[in-house]
Amino acid sequence: MADPTEPTEPLPSTPGAEPSTGSTPPPPPPTTQMPTTPAQGAPTVPGGTVPPVPPAGTGLEYSMEDGDPEERPWWKKAGPIAAVVVVAALVLGGLAWLLWGGGDDSEDDSDLATSVIISAVDQAGTGLERGFFAAVTGPAEAPTAYTWSSPDSGPGTEGIGGSTNSDGELRFTWTPDETLDDPAAWLSSFEMVETENAGFSPPGPTVACVLSRADEQDTTVSMNVSVDPPDDTVDQVVSYTFPNYQFVPGDEVRCELVSQQIPTTTTSTTTSTSTTSTTTTTIPETTTTSASTSTTTSTSTTTTTETTDPGLTTVWDTIESRSDLTEFATLLKSTGFDATLQDSSISLTVFAPDNDALNAIDLPTDEAGVEALVRRHLLQGEQLTVEQITANQTIDVSGTTYDVTADPATVGGAGFVAQDLQEVNGYTQVMDAVLTAAS
Repeated sequence: MADPTEPTEPLPSTPGAEPSTGSTPPPPPPTTQMPTTPAQGAPTVPGGTVPPVPPAGTGLEYSMEDGDPEERPWWKKAGPIAAVVVVAALVLGGLAWLLWGGGDDSEDDSDLATSVIISAVDQAGTGLERGFFAAVTGPAEAPTAYTWSSPDSGPGTEGIGGSTNSDGELRFTWTPDETLDDPAAWLSSFEMVETENAGFSPPGPTVACVLSRADEQDTTVSMNVSVDPPDDTVDQVVSYTFPNYQFVPGDEVRCELVSQQIPTTTTSTTTSTSTTSTTTTTIPETTTTSASTSTTTSTSTTTTTETTDPGLTTVWDTIESRSDLTEFATLLKSTGFDATLQDSSISLTVFAPDNDALNAIDLPTDEAGVEALVRRHLLQGEQLTVEQITANQTIDVSGTTYDVTADPATVGGAGFVAQDLQEVNGYTQVMDAVLTAAS
């Protein structure tokens, strides 16, 4: 058996040349180095040696000039191409940083910016030229840790002022400082004042504003309006506040302030006057003088003033007329609050517990206790509907804060039996439970 380490025998070139069995094959002839021959027409190089030339027709030929290959263009060389690639990568990287990375800080600031947008219009929706002054206050530990970004006017020590544009719109925007431990948790309150021109009745006493937050459905928040003096025939100072709402960074609140123009009063006066004549007759040669004088004066004045009798009743009228609120009406009379509810110049929201609610508890026996119970159900200064009430998570009534739910609608755990009974000075909300001292 042949040794497997032996080299493989070459095949014979012809069938008759196969060696006999058992014979040792002759060694292969040594490898012969083929001389290098120049290509047809190629020049010789000094010294007699010709560099190898690729076969003709292979696409790999190059021309020879003084023995050196032809210089390639710069864009075909590896060094310049690599430089171009690096520069392009740097440019594209810079653009990407500007688009996605470089804008992170400003985007974060935008996410934390809080805005109140005012639209001052008349009853026809026409924009009004108004000037407003606003102030923002943060929590006690960092009340001024914020920066104004609009309006463009520089802020003062107490706040910032601005004027509406041609559409009657003005935006106030502020952003919590980045130095805060958690800027997103910095809550703030907002208040604003303006001077209302004589001849216009300011909005209010409450304004339903639209609250917008990212990824949430729009809701409403109530803006409270107070006027000084309460006389629309003279210039008035109007104050706007959100007593039951604190702004979260990123909130946007839009409020339309509709000022009603006071209707003109028409007065007509008619005056008629007759003439007075005096006749004197003198008869000669006598000392008798006859004089007759008649005087008739007639004046009539008619004054017509166009007025409108509102014919509206008060919150007290509603409570007194309902058979399910007789117990609460008795408490109001005993504490003197019935007179308050009859005042048509103030704004009220009354959470009136019905008879069943009051009969279900032990009423206080002392006057101070009864007065405190009644006060907990009177929200003065605001006229709020159920929709406005449930737009917030809490509500403050006479110094007591109550939790609010929207579905079902409750305040301090009490549900609504009758809703939004509107009168000239506010709303009556009939409740199925008494609001306690703490919810």
